[in-house]
Amino acid sequence: MMYAAEFLDDDVIVSYSDIIYSKDVVATLIDAPHDITAVVDTAWRGRYTDRHDHPESEAEKALFEPDTARAHKFGKVIDASPENIGEFIGLYKLSKAGAQTFRNAYRAAKAEFDGKPFVHAKEFRKAYITDLFNYLIETGALVHCAFIQKDWWEIDTEEDLLGAREWLK
Repeated sequence: MMYAAEFLDDDVIVSYSDIIYSKDVVATLIDAPHDITAVVDTAWRGRYTDRHDHPESEAEKALFEPDTARAHKFGKVIDASPENIGEFIGLYKLSKAGAQTFRNAYRAAKAEFDGKPFVHAKEFRKAYITDLFNYLIETGALVHCAFIQKDWWEIDTEEDLLGAREWLK
């Protein structure tokens, strides 16, 4: 995504390419008043009950404050109670100010960590967006969650594709 950093100069919604979601999910995200907002599914555990080819351990989780929706941590390995953990679905919004914060954090992180480990990544160039979210949080930026319950689908495996087709019906 950061190949397009110079174009991140206004409000933007960014989506992983392996997810589908309803227009209600987008409406929830658009209505979120914060500068940096990640969509988080709080009913996420149920989708792993019959999902055998993509285990729960692969979920990109988000730890948050339920009352304020403020995110505290993102990643695959998070110890938390079910009340304040959800799954980051791979969809987020940056306001114009959020985009500037995001670009500045990316540039600072790249200058300091290029060729080195970065948050949970073995090397900065192989980091996930969740690593950058964690860096933002660690350096004092506010990242918030827009909460949903289901209404989206991730397609990582053939099993997921079959499930997505059923969901779309």
